[in-house]
Amino acid sequence: MPVTIQFNQDSSGVELLATGHVLGQDIIQAKQAIIDHPEVSQLQYQLIDKSDCTEYQVNASDIESIADYDRRINVQCPGILAAIIESKTLRYSLSPLWQAHINSFNMQNASFTSREDALSWIRSKLEISCPAKS
Repeated sequence: MPVTIQFNQDSSGVELLATGHVLGQDIIQAKQAIIDHPEVSQLQYQLIDKSDCTEYQVNASDIESIADYDRRINVQCPGILAAIIESKTLRYSLSPLWQAHINSFNMQNASFTSREDALSWIRSKLEISCPAKS
């Protein structure tokens, strides 16, 4: 599966790991799975890791849908953070469009090129321990 989700042990964080060829529907399905998780209300951060994504077929309509899921997550988890790690190989990214959407409902977010920087940002905002990638 091109997108997997992993909740950390205390359900304070969730990671979306995108690998290979990713479609907009893959991200949307992952967001739905997060919303359906029984402990979604405990989330303090989400980490979207596209560093191993080689092809990202997501259009502006998909981005709007993804942002709507994030809005719903934000309602259930006020103050949740969103960190995105950009692909190492893709030249263009729709992350700025996604960030513009989630900025409209004040979800604090940032984009990074390394996992270490993303986790450091999350730690600095929440003062929690973030797990290493398995």
